[in-house]
Amino acid sequence: DFATNGLGTCKHIESVLHYAKKQPEYAQLVAKGAPISFVYLAWDSATDPVIRLHKLEQCAEGLVTELAEYFDAENQWKARWPDDFNDFVRKFKARNDLLIGDDVLLFVRQCAEDAAHQVRARHISQQIRQANGVFAGIKVRLFAYQTEGVAFLVSRGRALLADELGLGKTLQAIAAASWLAEHEGLKKVLVICPDALTQQWGREIEQFSDSKLQIIQGTAANRQMQYQADALFYIIDYPLILRDLNVITETLKPDLIILDEAERITNWRTKIASTVKLIPSRYVFVLTGSALEHRIEDLYSLFQVIDARVLGPLWRCLLDFHVTDAAGKVTGYRNLSELRRRMSSVLLRRERALVSDQLPAITQVCFDIPMTKVQREIHDAAMSNARQLASMAKRRALTPSEIRQLMAALQQARMAGNAAGLVDKTTLISPKLGELSRLLTELCLPGQRKVVVFSQWAKMTEMVESRVRSLGLAVVHLHGGLASHERGKLVDKFQRDDAVQVLISTDAGGAGLNLAVASALIHLDMPWNPAVLDQRIACVHGYGQQQKVQVFLFLAA
Repeated sequence: DFATNGLGTCKHIESVLHYAKKQPEYAQLVAKGAPISFVYLAWDSATDPVIRLHKLEQCAEGLVTELAEYFDAENQWKARWPDDFNDFVRKFKARNDLLIGDDVLLFVRQCAEDAAHQVRARHISQQIRQANGVFAGIKVRLFAYQTEGVAFLVSRGRALLADELGLGKTLQAIAAASWLAEHEGLKKVLVICPDALTQQWGREIEQFSDSKLQIIQGTAANRQMQYQADALFYIIDYPLILRDLNVITETLKPDLIILDEAERITNWRTKIASTVKLIPSRYVFVLTGSALEHRIEDLYSLFQVIDARVLGPLWRCLLDFHVTDAAGKVTGYRNLSELRRRMSSVLLRRERALVSDQLPAITQVCFDIPMTKVQREIHDAAMSNARQLASMAKRRALTPSEIRQLMAALQQARMAGNAAGLVDKTTLISPKLGELSRLLTELCLPGQRKVVVFSQWAKMTEMVESRVRSLGLAVVHLHGGLASHERGKLVDKFQRDDAVQVLISTDAGGAGLNLAVASALIHLDMPWNPAVLDQRIACVHGYGQQQKVQVFLFLAA
């Protein structure tokens, strides 16, 4: 607390002073003063701390003369910084009539490390840019902006990559980790992400790199063994770090932590956020596409993980950048240029519009969405019935009725993967709807992007419409029950009205449409027929499309 709050004191010091003031000899001790002259770090400046000298009145004349070379009449450091200070420490550290405080020595060491880091950062950035997108252990060639992102992450060591959704933050982090493993001796990377993304991280590491990976999951005993696996990447979801903090810090000891979807820790009061900050590591890559859209307090929590010095103590951060009313309620923000300046040293954000000329025409991302217990029970029961009928089919031909039962069981299992409520008609919770909300917030709220959402089931599209409206987004809803002229009006509204950002459709409702005004497509489920999937994509990535298209596929896991 003393080292980071910028006050020059802390609750422990204040508690001791409070106790001392009650003692009868306090006035005598204060009058007696310090027993020795000392150099300390003063926090009475509006910006950086300053080095000051507390000089005894009975100070030896020779010492006074020597100190005058380094301190002015106000007892503030005046010599060159930091070169002369290093000479000063060598000259005076062994003396018994002057104390150089540990706070000063720590501050000097940090300044020296920062200066060395800047030199190293320039050298590494130049080295990575010269690679021209080709990295050892990475199977694909990176785009120019991705190479720049790798250079930024590696050269900073602890940084926030806030590229807009779909620009390949995961690939950039994997490439940066691989570079560090190749050139800096990095041994273990801990990837912390939402449960829905653990399998996706595994797929992308296998797809893009030669590195080994281990997903941390299952029972405590299983996880203990998984931490012992021979791998570079260890992938874990956020809730599990609460249970595994000890084994992570004592056994795994990661060199690099990658925090994906880092908005999960923007509330610094949560247990997950505080636990993440307890994991020591030399390097930290924070990945997020949406946290920059919210409160300054959210940014503060992220920068506490990266480098607490960037925004300073919370009280100073809020004072510098908040506008409050008489009651202390936040009514606005100020000094945002200064905020951006401070963050720029460790934050990199690119938007799709800035790098669209480097992007492929269409990119696809799969999300593995874990099912709830109710979903799993419905799914497993339906699949059990399907397996029994399939086993019968090996012995004899199924009757028409049995074939219908088999198809119904498989259909029920697929419906349960979307939402239990599609089957039991009562359950309202659906993890896919939660993930959809997060994705739409990231895609639509920052700007004017239009998104098309497809599902095979009309009831699912109704649930989606309710969820989209709760986000405050305008939406049109197509389904097979609409007359041709009604469907045409809704499509025209989606194409022409900038306020309408989301179109929801069943496969029957979206057949033959041209929705090229959209730049993102979300499949809530995977059609059995590949032609149906192609038809969905063709609606968006078809004639007249002038934008790069992102396709997202939600898979129940």
